[in-house]
Amino acid sequence: MGRYFSPVLFRGDTAQLTIAFIDTGGDILTGNGVATPHTGILAREITLPTESNSSSVIEVTGARKISTAIDLSDEKLKLSFVSPSKLLVQESDRVFTVDLAQGADEWGRYVEEELAKGYSTDELAFSHTSQGAAFVDFLHVYYAPNVNASTALWSKSGKASLGLTRLSLDGGHGDVFSGDRTVIGCLLN
Repeated sequence: MGRYFSPVLFRGDTAQLTIAFIDTGGDILTGNGVATPHTGILAREITLPTESNSSSVIEVTGARKISTAIDLSDEKLKLSFVSPSKLLVQESDRVFTVDLAQGADEWGRYVEEELAKGYSTDELAFSHTSQGAAFVDFLHVYYAPNVNASTALWSKSGKASLGLTRLSLDGGHGDVFSGDRTVIGCLLN
């Protein structure tokens, strides 16, 4: 059973799709007695029928578990593809990429490249095109340009990120970037 969420697809110019999603192994609603050992990020390759191949069969291959250090209890966990082989993982306090083409190491873990981290953030969304991040800190939505993993994002004076801009007046949540990663969307209170 388990609980699957945050499915994302990457489709190039071919009939080949890559799908990735998160398996939590269960929660209070679905239970956790069945199928809990393979929690984490799961990825598959899907081949869709084409005009020249009008088969009614959809082939699923390359099933694999992407072992990373994600926090499955994080309610703000989101996935998106940066490229066909690079998966962007966004948690409430850090953002990193996983290179699917590189494969797993001898212990079955994939290499994570940390892109941004938050000090006390409740949500964190990252744009790989602009290297900027939107985050929620103390119930307000902020944007910081030119973010890197060496400095944690924080909104309080004295340790605030350079170029920090507050986007909300009375608070907000649900930070997300558009598909091309140039427009920020959020729900304001």
